[in-house]
Amino acid sequence: MKKIYLFILIFFLNKGFSQDLNNLKGQKPISVSGGINVNIGTYNSLTGGQTRLDPFSWTLSAAPTLSLYGVQLPFFFLLNKQSRSLSGPFQQFGVSPTYKWAKLHLGYRNVMFSPYTLGGRLFNGVGVELNPGKLRFAMIYGQFQKAELGYLSGNTTTNPNLPNGLTPAYQRNGYAIRLGVGTTQNHFDLTFLKIKDDQSSITFPADFGKVTPDENTVVGISQQFLFFKHLFWKSDVGVSLYTHDVRREMVDQKDLEKYAFITKIVDIRKGTSLGWAGETSVGLQFNNFSIQGQYKLISADYQSMGAYFFNTDMEEYSGSATISALKGTVQLSGTYGVQKDNVSKLKEYTTTRNIGAANLNVQFSRTLGLSVNYSNFGTSQNVPNQIIDTVKISQLNQSLMIAPRWFKSSKTVSHAINGVFSYQNANDLNTISKVRTDFNNIFSSLTYSYGMPTRKMTFTPGLLYIRNLLPIYNTTSLGVSFSAQRGSKKNNFNTSLSVNYTQNAQDQVNTGSTINARLNGTYRLTKKQQFTLSLSTIVNADNKIERRNFSELYMNAGYGLSF
Repeated sequence: MKKIYLFILIFFLNKGFSQDLNNLKGQKPISVSGGINVNIGTYNSLTGGQTRLDPFSWTLSAAPTLSLYGVQLPFFFLLNKQSRSLSGPFQQFGVSPTYKWAKLHLGYRNVMFSPYTLGGRLFNGVGVELNPGKLRFAMIYGQFQKAELGYLSGNTTTNPNLPNGLTPAYQRNGYAIRLGVGTTQNHFDLTFLKIKDDQSSITFPADFGKVTPDENTVVGISQQFLFFKHLFWKSDVGVSLYTHDVRREMVDQKDLEKYAFITKIVDIRKGTSLGWAGETSVGLQFNNFSIQGQYKLISADYQSMGAYFFNTDMEEYSGSATISALKGTVQLSGTYGVQKDNVSKLKEYTTTRNIGAANLNVQFSRTLGLSVNYSNFGTSQNVPNQIIDTVKISQLNQSLMIAPRWFKSSKTVSHAINGVFSYQNANDLNTISKVRTDFNNIFSSLTYSYGMPTRKMTFTPGLLYIRNLLPIYNTTSLGVSFSAQRGSKKNNFNTSLSVNYTQNAQDQVNTGSTINARLNGTYRLTKKQQFTLSLSTIVNADNKIERRNFSELYMNAGYGLSF
């Protein structure tokens, strides 16, 4: 019996899950499910030239899932000619059981208090969330980073030979507390986070200054309110004190007399920087209409050890709106935003990005519809004449897509026509880089699908046209395609065939063609067993590069068992 308990404990210490203890009685103690697959593949070069793949390959894979009282523990096993691998829940485990208004966190967890404080960063520790009534309390403590010594050389501080690409790192421990009032829809929360590197966790040479023990203290406010069932307002704000290298000297207390309350909870050193971040949005929501405006500001020095990444030193204004009319047959949405960097005025120039997009979807009748999408992205700098051409940024990217559709069906026959036309343009105003980045792309396709539902058959021919206009040269691709599917009456046997032919040209000169063909078959022996077989070929003809001329044949057979 002790061995069984130990076995379960090992599993629970290496896998993450969340479970509601209220439903524990209804779960099976132990169950196993999953599948086993065997695949055999062959490859042949029909031209007799150099082969690109192994002529014979095989793979055995299994994906069993062990369930312990409803907790899913998936494994994956792979064995083939080249390698063997076994993966399972043995690396990081965390559990978050809940009971009524209480939740407990144990092990590896990622918890979200607010985006600018504890923003979902993985930690290994303990935590609790208590939400009785309108009280919102949460607290976590744990390790946010393991100590990693890496490779150190007495002759260099760049560490070019770090094992597995890992850089040295201190062990990082910390805690976060959130206290608030309200509900999920209407609340006000105050969050405090403090994380610090352990200086004793690793040792470095005295001149190794690129890796330092740091410390971070963050205070955040989050709120969300809904007024009159339609008007909402939410915001998140964070203020961060980040110390680079806690071994630096303390700032003279005389210089901090006005901020004595801060020095009681944070050690202000010469490497301490102050950063701030925040965003707020307000909008109206109705069944057929919504509108929203958002503002975001993040300073250059803002960091939080409880989050992964911030696009710092930026300011952003954005707005969006959606409308649904004529009983939902017409849907229109659009967004527009302006983003600027250099908020802290530390750069010589400011880069501005304009982002706009619009989407229209119209259903004219039960059979006829149309979708239109347009986007516009522009980037510019406020003093382009003072920036040398090699680093100047001034770009405009536009895209337009029009997709009409028509569908009609009866009990015996179905028809569907789908068309897509798109145009993309990248206009680089930099005279140096535009030779490489300027381009215009035209893409269009047309497919017709003819189906016979009673006979479980579908036929789909199609056309394709692609045109790329570049500063140096132009390319064109013309293609035709055909696919067919056939199923059995008992749904135990299905086949499909697809053929594609593409003709390519550069500056109106034929450069070659490509033919792809694939035949698939699936036979279901029982509800839990099936066989698959596929044959495919590719014939590539290139008039410019000889080594790109090849003809190949592939075969793959497989057997699958689910349990």
